[in-house]
Amino acid sequence: MKSLLTFFLVTFFLLTFLWAAGLGFYTIKILSAAPAMSSKKTDAIIVLTGGNFRIETGMRLWSDHLAHDLFITGVYKNVSRRSILDEWRDKIDLPHCCLTLGHRATTTEGNALEAKEWIQNNHIRSARLVTSKYHMPRALFEFHALLPDITLIPHPVEIQDYEPEHRQFWRLTILEYHKVLARTFERLSGYRYNRQDLESSP
Repeated sequence: MKSLLTFFLVTFFLLTFLWAAGLGFYTIKILSAAPAMSSKKTDAIIVLTGGNFRIETGMRLWSDHLAHDLFITGVYKNVSRRSILDEWRDKIDLPHCCLTLGHRATTTEGNALEAKEWIQNNHIRSARLVTSKYHMPRALFEFHALLPDITLIPHPVEIQDYEPEHRQFWRLTILEYHKVLARTFERLSGYRYNRQDLESSP
């Protein structure tokens, strides 16, 4: 009985150490994240909705002509291409082409699935991926898994009050860390939690 208890205690402390070490590595990775090759042009810019300044960053990168195409995935169904262009028309120099919205994605994996369809239909070979700093590791995980042959340049977006001294930082970081662990488990085990990544086409 004593040896069994020892085994469980050692296992518990080992798993706790591995969890904490992983969280530490993940936190450092997020804190040190910065836009890669910020002046390099790609075939497309892909923006994942769901966080502050993501669309704004994508629109400004597109305005700087860093890509011909801008694809925004996970857009609310009532938001139209025209409404976004009208909102930004007086703020930036809008390119003549080409903005596309994806309305079906409901998860990060759904973003990657939705983007994959668009990428294949438009023969995209490289893309700048725009999402929040805390979300970038999981976004890259999903996109690399579904699009291994596409060159992806991460462009993490800073968000307000996202420093270690703020509670929001640890809430978002720990939540995303656990989501990455869950997706890694799914990928390795073949087991999949029940969820809907894409809404049905209208």
